[in-house]
Amino acid sequence: MGTWTSSRTNTPINMYANGEWEIKSDEGNIMQYGVWQVAGQNIIWSFKDGGRIVHDINPIVSVAPNEFKVSEQDHTTTTFTRVAPAATPKS
Repeated sequence: MGTWTSSRTNTPINMYANGEWEIKSDEGNIMQYGVWQVAGQNIIWSFKDGGRIVHDINPIVSVAPNEFKVSEQDHTTTTFTRVAPAATPKS
């Protein structure tokens, strides 16, 4: 949990203990949101895209206290680095 940066984007992602995640603009507007879960050796990001629910399943490559890496569908590796501790989601 916490606020993470990703090697794929400059916009941080907030991951919460209740399984929710969100990406906010610099102005604080929610740009994208959904739920996340770890299942076996995968992290699953679920979100709505138009009228359908998407489940993006990424194998976890490595985990450290403030960093984790996942393998993307295109076989590249994305590194997430924690930049702030966990916060409470704003519903």
